[in-house]
Amino acid sequence: MLAGGALGWLVIIPIIRMIGEGRPLPMYPASVPIDQMAPSDIWNNYLRYIGAGAVAFGGLISLVRAIPRSRVRSPLASERSRARAGTRDSSRALSVTSR
Repeated sequence: MLAGGALGWLVIIPIIRMIGEGRPLPMYPASVPIDQMAPSDIWNNYLRYIGAGAVAFGGLISLVRAIPRSRVRSPLASERSRARAGTRDSSRALSVTSR
């Protein structure tokens, strides 16, 4: 958390300020141009949402990594190799679906 806070305050907020320099109109979701914002205003309007998105993306990555790989990857790999070879075993597909 310390590294994320340091990255936000020392890197991302200055980058957002550089992006907003010279823009007369506010960038959504703010109602004030970035040139007129204090660092805490940039944090409230932009950086919090970046952090929330990073947390959500990390959660999705964790869910994907929690999927049992042997049960998912081996059938997909065999189907992929059959598709590359140009052969499909339709009798096997029917037997699987008829169960």
